[in-house]
This record gives sequence, C-alpha cells and structure tokens, in this order.
Amino acid sequence: MKKQKCLILLLVAAMAFALAACNDSAAEESAYITISLGRDTRRKAVPWDGEVDDGDILHDIYIDGNRVGTGIKIGDGIKTYAANLGVHTVTVRGYYPAETLFSYGEASVTVIAGQKAKCTITMGAPPELGGTITINPSTGVNIGTELSATYSGSEAVSYQWKNGTANVGTNSTKYRPTEAGNYTVTVSAAGYNPKTSAVVDVNNPSLSTLSGYPNISPNSDVYTNTELTATYSGNETVTYQWKKDGENVGTASTTKPNKFTPTLAGSYTVTISAPGYNPITSPAVIVALSNLLGAITITPNSGVTTNTELTAYYNGNEGVALTYQWIKDGSNVGTDSNTYTPTQAGSYTVTVSATGYNSKTSDAVTVIRSLTWTALTGTASIFANSSMGIAWGNGNFVALGDGGKMAWSIDGVSWQAIPAGTGEGQSKFLSNETIMNIAYGNRKFVAVGGNGKMAWAVD
Repeated sequence: MKKQKCLILLLVAAMAFALAACNDSAAEESAYITISLGRDTRRKAVPWDGEVDDGDILHDIYIDGNRVGTGIKIGDGIKTYAANLGVHTVTVRGYYPAETLFSYGEASVTVIAGQKAKCTITMGAPPELGGTITINPSTGVNIGTELSATYSGSEAVSYQWKNGTANVGTNSTKYRPTEAGNYTVTVSAAGYNPKTSAVVDVNNPSLSTLSGYPNISPNSDVYTNTELTATYSGNETVTYQWKKDGENVGTASTTKPNKFTPTLAGSYTVTISAPGYNPITSPAVIVALSNLLGAITITPNSGVTTNTELTAYYNGNEGVALTYQWIKDGSNVGTDSNTYTPTQAGSYTVTVSATGYNSKTSDAVTVIRSLTWTALTGTASIFANSSMGIAWGNGNFVALGDGGKMAWSIDGVSWQAIPAGTGEGQSKFLSNETIMNIAYGNRKFVAVGGNGKMAWAVD
C-alpha cells in the first residue's frame, strides 16, 4: 500500500513538472521587449526620406550584446523583440553620419511571463574612452618614418590611420607614411565615442622647414560662437587653413585670414603653408557647445488638465533661431512649435535647441485627465429644490433628498421615484429631514438626516 502511494505521488509530481515546463515554454514564447527611442536633443530630428544620407541618425539595437535591429530611425516607432524571461540589458547605438557613433543609450529591463516589458531608451552622447591616444615620434617626422600609436586605456580598441580626412593603412598600431601630410590615428570601441590623436606633420625632406610655429587663442574653455585667432611666429608669408576634426572649414578672408568663429563643437586646428615649405599644423583646440543663457518655462504649470494648451517661453536674448520639442513621459510628441495641447495625462516638458548651443529642457508640468460632467435632467421633478445624497450598491444607484424623497436608477441616467413608505418605512424615519446623505456597505444602504435620524435598507 505504501509503494502504491509513493508511485501515485511520483506520477502526480511528474505531471506537475511537465505542466510547469509547458507553461514556462508558453510564457517564454509570449515574452517580449518593446523598445521606444527618445530623440537625442543634440540634433533636431529630420523627416525620414527613405534614403540613408548625412542627415540621418540610424540606430542599431542590441539585447545582451546581440544585435537584434539595425538601421532604425526614431520615426520608425516602437520596436518589439522576443526575449526569454529574466533581466536583459538593452543597448542602442545611433550613427550620424552613417559611420560615426553619435548617440548611445542603455537600460535594464525585466521580462515577466505573459507580459511585454516596456523599455524607453533616452539617447545621449556616448561615453568617452578612458585612455589617451598618442603617436610617436610626434615631431621632425619625414616620409618613410614608422609611426607608432599608443592607447593608454583598458578598452579593446581598433585603429584607423588618416592623412587629413583620407583613411590610410590598416587596423594596426603602426603606420609608415609614403607621402607628406597631416597624420592622425583614431581609436574606436563599441559603445564609446572614438578618440583621435593630435596631428603629426609628416614632411617631405626635399622641402624647407618653416621657421616658426602656429598657435590658436583662446585655447582652453572655448565654446561655440567664440572667435579663434591663429598666430604664426615665423617670418615667412603664410596662408591659413582651419580644420574641424581633420576636415577643412571656413574660407580665406582678406580682412581676417587668421580668424575663424566655430558654430559646431569639435577639435579645431589651423595649418600654416607657404610655397616651397612643408606645412605645419597647430595644436588642437577643443570647442564645446555654448549653453543657452535663458530659462525655458511652460504655462500654465499647475492644475493642468487634458485639452489645455501649453505654451513654452524662452527668455534668452541670444538672437538665434530656436526649435521646440515637446516630450511626454520621455517620448517625443507634437511638432516644432512653442505651443502644445495634450490629450493624454502625463508628465510634459519642452526642450529648446539652437545651432551651436546645448539644448535646454524645462521643468516638468503634470497634466491630469479632465472629467466631463453631463447634467442629469431626469431627477429634476423628483428632487426640485432639494439637497441630495447618492450611493451605489446592490446593483442600483439610490438618491436621497430633503423630506425623505428617494429615487433609484440602474444606469445613473434614468431615474424612478421611490414612493413614500408607511408604518416603520422611510416616511416615519426620514420625513422632515434635511441635508441627508446615503452610503452603501455591509450589504446595506444607510441614510442619515440633518437632525440625526437614521435608517437602513437592504434594497
């Protein structure tokens, strides 16, 4: 008998395990992560034109390091991907132009059986590599001299050598230039901003060396819209070529040939040239985006209900064109306008942006759902000039008025008067009472009058 009981228990346990396994399998099949992307406010979103060009930010989506989506625009909407139960790391990398890492976002999300785990990724600047990148030798370099790149950080990086803006060489820490130019090496790692070395000038030994050196001022704590001035300490008559991140910018000016005003953040240098001489490049000056000096506010900012127009005000005087991006609970809404009318409850902010400046975001305004009330006219003849109390219970609304007037309704719209009772009924207890109220609980209606009289009823 004991053996039979043990066998039955084992069979029951086996069946329970099999059923649990099936349920887990079904749960995993219905487990998903839905991912929505928040726009990186450093760049204004542009409409998707169906073509990949320099105006597009394309996003790659990774779950636990595995790429699950590629070439996704923020305007493409919410993306859904199947995932096993448990905690996952969602990473998004945005590229602008297509080859350059521009935005980065990461979040942790827990997937629960039978539910879609929601994950909103706020895009921002990628983290910086921890180390520095240098080239040796860095001065007195001629064609044919081997250059060596050294990265001091712990990240696993790849190497890209460049002569000006043109890629040269392979993914290697060493490169031997075959022509004169301005050489750099850029190190990259997944999920990080790439980092570029200082320029090393490679000379043609058949040309003369300039007698002086170029410098840029100011050269620290420099922000966009600040005029840069290049000076040359030699005696030769030279020309100036400004560069941003290795690419030529600006044009020659007859009035200010040695000056340039950057409107974009980046690494700026100036290259000095003269006929018959090897050109020479200045040390780089890092230019950061300026901060908008004004404040951005939303009115009204309290007691706001849906369908109320919100207006954004910026009180700065930079005199630049502003763009507006409204945001609800971390997701973009509305258009480029300083007004927005929310139709859903939530937390709303607005971000203002301008070319050459860091964007600025307002404090949040909480919007609650507005309630629309419709007057009930069916009770007018019952409760004319009468105070009222109302309760729901036992499948009905029941209303009370002065002098014991009562009515009931199933839907709260159509009402029917309750005739006055007799004997111990409502007229005896509640007649001549004013300002009565009523409540339902413990399967009973309980009514109270202004003079302290009370009555109860099941129905």
